[in-house]
Amino acid sequence: MQQAPLYLAASTGVNFGWGVVCHYLRQELEKLYSDVRPIDEGMPQVVNGSVLQIFTDNDFSPLHNLRGSKNLGYAVFENELTATAIQRSRQYDCILAASSWCLNKLRCNGINNGDLLIQGVDQERFFPLPTKPDNGQFVIFSGGKFELRKGQDLVLRAFRILQQKYRDMVLVNCWYNSWPDSISLFRFSKYIDWQVSGNDWQEFMRNIYNKNGQDSSRIITHDLIDNQNLKNLYSMTDIGVFPNRCEGAPTSC
Repeated sequence: MQQAPLYLAASTGVNFGWGVVCHYLRQELEKLYSDVRPIDEGMPQVVNGSVLQIFTDNDFSPLHNLRGSKNLGYAVFENELTATAIQRSRQYDCILAASSWCLNKLRCNGINNGDLLIQGVDQERFFPLPTKPDNGQFVIFSGGKFELRKGQDLVLRAFRILQQKYRDMVLVNCWYNSWPDSISLFRFSKYIDWQVSGNDWQEFMRNIYNKNGQDSSRIITHDLIDNQNLKNLYSMTDIGVFPNRCEGAPTSC
């Protein structure tokens, strides 16, 4: 019996979280369904088949308005759910939560049509590698877009202390952030001095380091990096630091 099509309302891209998540969702769904279709703006509002929507916020705003004979939602959120989200949840056959925390929040809000779908790891791309060669440096890696929620202010405060105590400490980061509004939330941090200045990402970050007493010559700042190239970067570091204040889903690789 031929399967009804599955329509996937997903983001595209390999340089930001949602793009990577949706890439792997599509990849795994294509192993289970013979007919997985993208959604475009020219489609009718209602289709014969299942629709998997990505929710873009804690209001459960769908990425597209397409409806199907069966409707699923995928929820990643860090803030408390709104009344709008609770109301919208009733329009879906199932809400898939990206973490056990999110699933618990669904249930606490009376949303009982939820289930768990945790992001996995692409083991063909990410797997244990030989230990980094000893070059006399201890290299710390920190990732995630530069914003208060990801906790890079804590990394910088701790690394300043490590720099002063140990001469072999190096920080490598992938903190590029295209959203100025989320960057500006560092104004609420009590751990770093915050001032926005610089004509590009490298200058902007270098000014942050200098303002906060960092030796910027021992900090390597990367611009936007393709997810496919991260493995090689990880292999040249000794430890990863991710002091997120809140994270709605485990990191996908």
